[in-house]
Amino acid sequence: MTVRLAFTRPADKIRESLSLAGSLGMEAMAAPSLRAVPAGEQDYSAAEDALASGRVDFAVFGSGTAVEFCSGRWGDAKMASLFSGIPKVSIGPHTSEVLSAHGLDADMMPQDDYSSYGVVAMLSPLARGKGIMLVRSDSGTDILREGLAEAGADVIEFPAYRLEKVGMTPELRSIMGALEAGGLDAIAFTSPMSASSFIEEL
Repeated sequence: MTVRLAFTRPADKIRESLSLAGSLGMEAMAAPSLRAVPAGEQDYSAAEDALASGRVDFAVFGSGTAVEFCSGRWGDAKMASLFSGIPKVSIGPHTSEVLSAHGLDADMMPQDDYSSYGVVAMLSPLARGKGIMLVRSDSGTDILREGLAEAGADVIEFPAYRLEKVGMTPELRSIMGALEAGGLDAIAFTSPMSASSFIEEL
């Protein structure tokens, strides 16, 4: 039986995800849920100041998108210089691959749980008294920040990009029509914000 799947993702990730679903034998449809836009100049300036000050003992990259926005703002050479000597923590294999593509190696990555929970579990024994920078979107969950703070870290938030809700689109309307008609077996969401955006449009 062919699985009929619908999902919402940031617009720039949809083609790749549709291709993957098709390669797995699924009949898939997708709609953009979020739009990633660069963070403000002040966010990058604050991050540069923190990195230069010696306050950052670990840098946690929460997504490949965060890496791409940093590279877009600074360029690979400057990004490598800014994070030189700082252990770089990747949330999962894809983020590690994007780091590598931009000339950086992930020094640490959770072994099994590629999530905020996995990063907190891995870093908590090392966190007390350390400065840990979170390089991610402005909409990241509180799990990382609160978990590392509870473990004694000085958590430094660096929103490398911002997420904006797209709202109703023709693609989303098609998914809702298929859902109402019983034409779907599953709906997948890649983040809490994507799910909440979908629910708001129901």
